[in-house]
Amino acid sequence: MRKNILLLFILFNFGSVFSQTDAITNLINETNELNLDMRDFVNYAKDKIKDKTELTKFFYYWVGTHIEYDYVLFQSVLDKTVDPNQFQSTQDEYVVYENRKGICAGY
Repeated sequence: MRKNILLLFILFNFGSVFSQTDAITNLINETNELNLDMRDFVNYAKDKIKDKTELTKFFYYWVGTHIEYDYVLFQSVLDKTVDPNQFQSTQDEYVVYENRKGICAGY
């Protein structure tokens, strides 16, 4: 009996995780079609998701699926062939959002 209750508990909790992820995934797909600038993108997400934890998950998943690690820039930093000011400008949140690339500072 205890095993059945535990199994039901796990299934219900596991199911709620997937439904939250599905809702976030759907919103990510919706925002992809809108081609919003960063400010409008953030406001759009805030209008759609009121819970701060869910909003955090949305941005976490969005960054993970839309921002690519810029290995070329990273190698330039290691080789010291990139100007520090140029590097800083490439890691500005607006630039990273537009280019969809960043390294540690850009994330």
